[in-house]
Amino acid sequence: HGLEGIQSLGTMTGPGWDGYSLYIGGNGQLPDLEGLKGIHCDLPGAITIETNHNLRFLRGLEHIRSAGANKGYGRSIKISGNQKLQSLDGLAGLRGNLSGGLYVVGNDKLTTLRGLEGIESIAPDNGGQALVIVGNSMLASLEPVSKIRVVDGESLLIHNQYSATIQDPRCGGGWYWQR
Repeated sequence: HGLEGIQSLGTMTGPGWDGYSLYIGGNGQLPDLEGLKGIHCDLPGAITIETNHNLRFLRGLEHIRSAGANKGYGRSIKISGNQKLQSLDGLAGLRGNLSGGLYVVGNDKLTTLRGLEGIESIAPDNGGQALVIVGNSMLASLEPVSKIRVVDGESLLIHNQYSATIQDPRCGGGWYWQR
């Protein structure tokens, strides 16, 4: 049911379909991404991981250092609708600047954003959204993304069941939160 049989992925020379380098979606039985641990690179395209109902961890992606943006939406990373996802620790290798939006949406069991601390800044997507953290009902802290700067925009959308806080980089250290 997992990806453990993957031996090699070859070389990525550019983004694939519609600007994606890594798209994992609609895999109802996939428990983890350990089979992708051989990816050691800067991805030229976006990362999208969505609607994988049994995915609990992103382990296996630790050696991805950066991601580009997809063509249609201008997003660099979208993690959404993974009902059992508990952690983003597998993204801990990400460093520096994202050229498109970062979306973490509708991951019911997600309790922390740990793994995103290495991201320094995010450019907005094609719709003007840079950082969107919405509908993660168990998420209680936004601390791991508190130092991310939004480039060329002011768009932060934060809405989760529990009140969480984030340091708003637009306000020079003020606190911003939305319930």
